[in-house]
Amino acid sequence: MPPKKNKDKTTAKGVGKSSAKTKTTKVGETLLLDERPSGEGNGQVEAAVLERQSLEGKARDRIFGYARVDLVKQKDEFRFGTWNDRPLQMVHVKQLVQSFLTKGTDRFALMKAIPLIVKKTDIKEKSYKKNYIPGGNPVEALPMLELEDHAIGKKKLVAGGGQHRLHAVEEWTKMLQRKHTDMMRQRTHLEKQDSEETSKTDIAEENQTHKPQRDTLEETLALGGQWLVILYDGDKIPKDVALHLSQNESEHVYRQTAEEGIMHMFRTMKASGKTYRDVEEIEGVRGNPRKWAELLAQDYVWEFMDRTESMGIHMFDGRRNMKMQRFHGTMMGPLGGILCYSVAQMEKYACQCFNDVPIDEKDVDALIELSRGMNKRKAEEARLKL
Repeated sequence: MPPKKNKDKTTAKGVGKSSAKTKTTKVGETLLLDERPSGEGNGQVEAAVLERQSLEGKARDRIFGYARVDLVKQKDEFRFGTWNDRPLQMVHVKQLVQSFLTKGTDRFALMKAIPLIVKKTDIKEKSYKKNYIPGGNPVEALPMLELEDHAIGKKKLVAGGGQHRLHAVEEWTKMLQRKHTDMMRQRTHLEKQDSEETSKTDIAEENQTHKPQRDTLEETLALGGQWLVILYDGDKIPKDVALHLSQNESEHVYRQTAEEGIMHMFRTMKASGKTYRDVEEIEGVRGNPRKWAELLAQDYVWEFMDRTESMGIHMFDGRRNMKMQRFHGTMMGPLGGILCYSVAQMEKYACQCFNDVPIDEKDVDALIELSRGMNKRKAEEARLKL
């Protein structure tokens, strides 16, 4: 049996004869570890980002045209689910409709375009443009997409997404048409009234308010359900690229809170020189955008926001119990006006406390002397002058 080693690498047999330790070599002192530089030193994005960039480059190489499509009139030509099998959910459709009502339809933006993976032989050659540069008039720059006769009715427009958008545009268009019908009914009713009995106010309201609104509505409806589409060559596009085009939003997107929304709306209107009188309630709008409009249309709420704007969003974040729902309920309730008036008065008194008043001892002595005598009225006048 070999002798047992001690902690100092010596054996029990050699104890007392030598205390020298065996010299060791550290790994870092050798060439065993790879010390080659990681790259050129300029940095590099993650592998997942590089892969996505590669797919986007391949997708751009497969684009053969741009065009306009009427999602409402040509909805039966679309096929969904080939590359994106997300089921239709009406809650998302309703949310898109609300977005259209409050923010409009950015229908000709490249970022909002619907990708169509189609065969070039199914599309009429003169119904699309090979290049499209945003900035001009898209109606003049882009033709309406047309299918060849042999492709009509066979769902040849294979979409990489946009199913919810199609249904939302259809629902939104119906809402605008109903609104236009109601406005025309009011116009017809006014036309049948006796001119001698019709007030000038009604005539002015029709000419200055309803007519411009109706004109704008008609211009919007003239576009119908038109939307920008990007055409990809279905015969040349790889499966991984098609799946990339049809991918739903997977990255984290910061959403604006309700409190940030009303503050942004107020600041935007104020910067544009608008007041509470310019707030318009859009028919059909629900949720927070409707609450914002209701609140800012009140003169006392507008004044309150004007006084507390410097606090920004901290007016809400500072107290967890003061969120949008409670703010709306309080301001639209019986105590809303009283609360806003109290804030205005407190600001007034605070300004009085912290303002600099040019006054010397002689003025103070004069006021005291007047107050002690029979000239209280003069003393009050002197105090107000200060």
